[in-house]
Amino acid sequence: PDFVFPEEEFGVSRYAFYAIRGSLWRYAGIKSLQSKEFGLIKGYSYGEELNAYFEQNPQRVQYVSGSDPLYQNIKKLLAGRFDVLIAGENVMTYKIKQMGVEGEIINVGVTDISANLYIAFSSINKNSAKYAETFSKGIRNLKKSGELYQILDRYELQYWK
Repeated sequence: PDFVFPEEEFGVSRYAFYAIRGSLWRYAGIKSLQSKEFGLIKGYSYGEELNAYFEQNPQRVQYVSGSDPLYQNIKKLLAGRFDVLIAGENVMTYKIKQMGVEGEIINVGVTDISANLYIAFSSINKNSAKYAETFSKGIRNLKKSGELYQILDRYELQYWK
C-alpha cells in the first residue's frame, strides 16, 4: 500500500483454462470443474471461489513449483497427467509459442477474475512520483503514436481497454 503507482497500467491479467486440442470440455463456472483434474502453480491465487474449490478437492489438483512451473504444467498437460491447467492468458500465449506447441493446447474458457498490471515504485525513493508520471506519459504517448499496438502485435496481445 505504500508503493507509488502510475496512473496508467501496462496491461491486464486474467486467468484462463487450457486443455489439449480436441477437448470438448469448456469452463462454465465452478460446477463445470467437478469432473476434471487440474494443474496449478503452488503459491498462486486463482481467486477466492476457485481457491476454495481446489482446497476442498485436493484429489483433483496437482501443484508444481520451481524455476519454470508453467513449462512443467504444459508438459504434464500434453502428457495427459491432468485434464486442464490454469494460467494467465498473456503469459500462456507467449509460453505456448515459445515452446512451439501452438495448436496442441486450446483455451477452454476464461475466469471473470482480472487485475490491472502496474509497475510500482518505492515510496522511499524521492523520485518515485516523477518516475510514475514519466511511465504514465510514456504509455499515453505509445498509445497515441500507435507504437503500443505494434508492440502488442509482436507478442500476439490485444489492447486491454
